Amino acid sequence: MNGYCAVCDGAYAARLLCLYESLGAQAEPFRLFVLCLDAETERLVGALARPDLVAIPLAEVLAADPAFAAVRAQRTPVEFVFTAKPVLVAHCLWREPAAKTMTYLDGDLFFFGSPAAVRAVQGAASIALAPHRFPARLADRAIYGTYNAGWISFRRDADGLAGLAWWRERCVEWCYDRVEDGRFTDQRYLDELPRRFGGVRVLDHAGVNAAPWNVADARVETVDGEVRIDGVPLLFYHFQGLRETLPGWFDPGFRA
Repeated sequence: MNGYCAVCDGAYAARLLCLYESLGAQAEPFRLFVLCLDAETERLVGALARPDLVAIPLAEVLAADPAFAAVRAQRTPVEFVFTAKPVLVAHCLWREPAAKTMTYLDGDLFFFGSPAAVRAVQGAASIALAPHRFPARLADRAIYGTYNAGWISFRRDADGLAGLAWWRERCVEWCYDRVEDGRFTDQRYLDELPRRFGGVRVLDHAGVNAAPWNVADARVETVDGEVRIDGVPLLFYHFQGLRETLPGWFDPGFRA
């Protein structure tokens, strides 16, 4: 079983359902755990009654991790989501002992290709990181981190669990939506994982975590019905900034 987890509230529920459907379309067994930040999302996920889509009430995670619960009042809503990412991954590994890996996914990801192809790039690595791949003209954005926290995978082994525990401790300690002393939200900490832990692999594949900030300079084409980025299959896209401006009309967020 391939374990995935995401954080969601009512405002992101439509995106999350698209993510879920895109995973299901790949015809691979999986289970997506959703940390529901409000009753609306919990009701929606529960009403679907899908065995591979599991609602986790916020109260459950708060009770399981008192240190996480204690900082809730110190964070803005978005900072609380950032803080929740490693906490949720750890909780899901505890909750689902059969899962050999647990992968955090942002709710605005969409799979165009097989997650198995992503796992093939990851191989036997304990931790898998998706780089931002900022082009040279956006090099100043490196202050936000080399890696994007929209996808990060941890294997249930010594390095994977140690790296996850370290990331969780740092996020509970400090996780704010500003650049300060080499830190930025939950994301800048990821730069430290390859330096501190073994078994870390960077997913160096143009079709992994393609996004508005890294496709503008890429070669995007369709070959026999398959979307390719710089000659390789698009595996999943990060629809950050996508907005519906009018019914049926969308702003794709290409402002990089």
